[in-house]
Amino acid sequence: MKRTLLLLAFLIISSNNIFSQVTPSSTANIYFMNVGNVYFETDASVGARVSSLKLTNISKELLSLDRSRPNGEWGSAFYPSPQSLWSSTSWPPPAVIEKGAYTGSITNKKIDLTSGTYTNTNPGISIVANKKFSGFVHDTSIVLEYTITNKETSAQSMACWEATRVTTGGLTFFPKGMGTPTGVTAQWKEINGIMWRDYDSAAVNTSNPKYVSDGSEGWLAHISNSGLIFIKVFADSPDSKKAPNENEVEVYSDKTSAYTSLETQGPYGSVAAGATTNWKMRWYLRQLPANIKVEAGNATLAAYVRNSVARWNNLTGLSESAEQNEFVTLFPNPASSSATVFIGKQGNYSLGLVNALGQEVKNISDLSSGTNQINTSDLNSGIYFYKVISEGIIVGKGRLVIE
Repeated sequence: MKRTLLLLAFLIISSNNIFSQVTPSSTANIYFMNVGNVYFETDASVGARVSSLKLTNISKELLSLDRSRPNGEWGSAFYPSPQSLWSSTSWPPPAVIEKGAYTGSITNKKIDLTSGTYTNTNPGISIVANKKFSGFVHDTSIVLEYTITNKETSAQSMACWEATRVTTGGLTFFPKGMGTPTGVTAQWKEINGIMWRDYDSAAVNTSNPKYVSDGSEGWLAHISNSGLIFIKVFADSPDSKKAPNENEVEVYSDKTSAYTSLETQGPYGSVAAGATTNWKMRWYLRQLPANIKVEAGNATLAAYVRNSVARWNNLTGLSESAEQNEFVTLFPNPASSSATVFIGKQGNYSLGLVNALGQEVKNISDLSSGTNQINTSDLNSGIYFYKVISEGIIVGKGRLVIE
């Protein structure tokens, strides 16, 4: 009993220190924060778009930030999806959301910014966008929370859409999902269940420069020519939830080779009058280890991303609960309403989840290879420990944080 109480006390103290959020700052319309060696900035006067994401210790910027682009294609922006919500034929998106001034503040250690109201009588839509940005010390991550509020008097179907413009070049990859991709499919190759594109400016298709595909596992990764690795983590959406003429992962190559747009979309569905649709992203920015070769199909590179998504989010120092994963990955971590367990080997598996007091709170006996969705909406915020077992042998274990 004494040992359990000491462990619980240690977890509480560690949680307060390691899992603490940074406190953002602001100057005029610029809101910013330093999360370890990651610098994050958003400009509230221009659509509250992300206006800088870089590693301060090596002075390397990830984003394409040329504000002179004709349609404002710089930084990381947010749109309502599908495009038919604002226009069936043209670009750019609604100015009030994409590049209008947002109002807001720093509340509960979050940058909290809200757009003006966008109204379009055809198809009859009235919406407001909200963005919250926060930084977490324990895994040096940036969390981006997007909300669209339906201001109409009737329901409207929509989804959240994030477009992050990065400098030209590099390697982009993500786990393959369902269905058939469209667009510049010739530029992409599938290797071991992952779609890869090694950028070649000479190969940009000027007539159809976008690749549109369903994904799986809930991540999209990009390595810049300067050696930065950028990972977007999000809840995987089923192919059935894609917006019309859109999809979960979209990669756009600018026709003039000025930038690449890494785009992800949340689930599409009906939003009742006065209600909201919400979507959360978690960003990681790192310097890729020098010993990992940047090459399409590199299994070490894929494993680095998969392990990083799971392990960057775990506490350290508790030897009796250290990470042990042969072919098991659990993500996102921290999680909120659900988590995914990815098992990379055929077989039958079970998962047990206990709280900090050692009490079992969940036992799932029907896991299989591939992705398995775990409902965590019934769990209180805190630290839990999981074990994945096959034929009495532990093949994966670690810590799961519920926010």
